[in-house]
Amino acid sequence: MCLASKVWKKFIYPPWAPSQQTLSVIERLTAPKPALCAPPVDKLDFREDDGDALLLLLRVAHIQFKHIKSTLSSDLLHGVAELCDIYGCVELIKPWLSTWWDNSNIQFGRGEFAYRWLFAAWVFGFDRVFATTAKAIAWVIDADGNVPYGGAGVQVSLKTEKLPPGILDNILEARQNAIEKILETPKSRVAQLTYSSRKMCLRNPCCDDIFLGSLIRTLASLDLLTTESLIPDASQWARSANDLFQAISGLPRWPKQVSKLCWTLARGTPVLT
Repeated sequence: MCLASKVWKKFIYPPWAPSQQTLSVIERLTAPKPALCAPPVDKLDFREDDGDALLLLLRVAHIQFKHIKSTLSSDLLHGVAELCDIYGCVELIKPWLSTWWDNSNIQFGRGEFAYRWLFAAWVFGFDRVFATTAKAIAWVIDADGNVPYGGAGVQVSLKTEKLPPGILDNILEARQNAIEKILETPKSRVAQLTYSSRKMCLRNPCCDDIFLGSLIRTLASLDLLTTESLIPDASQWARSANDLFQAISGLPRWPKQVSKLCWTLARGTPVLT
């Protein structure tokens, strides 16, 4: 265990023996090295750890390879990732890691459980899976850091989950960038219909006004407008980027019912493409 993990080594052999705690710095430097070593502890307390994951790591550390399975459940693999991070022993399982990962048959970077594998991919050093999963989460996370879990509107807060340092802030920043990108189209259309001298309708000037009103009303119903501006504001959107994309896809297009003649002359140009 001492060879497998520096953390375990400190648990088993505390850096300073209790009897040496009162020695001065000079005495510690000049004393024989064996005198500064604490005897190994009698017991280690692992009750707060995942028992199955810990057993797997101990079997590897004690060369009990015949008990090592080639396929792990998703829960066990996730538990192993957490213990490897705590005890700094990823190198211990490197010979089996790729096999476990490939045989786990998990759709990494997809679905409602994607957030669970962000941490595991980071611990195990699977950079491509890590990047794919982070992008998937950025697409479904809301402004409060919640992601879908298990359907039926159930959500999990990533603020309470174990994640790589700083990754949640980066994901929320990516979410905001995606929302701003999605809003570029309605922003440009509102600006075009409001400020441009070029009319979308070639026949009846009222068509542009009617459509602008319809577009603004729809954006307001999505809480994307403020009382100070008619331009969609990304900070007003609290849900996920995916929800915004679906909502924007349903915005009104150039209405045929305004004027069939105007529609023909405008060549059916949609306001959103």
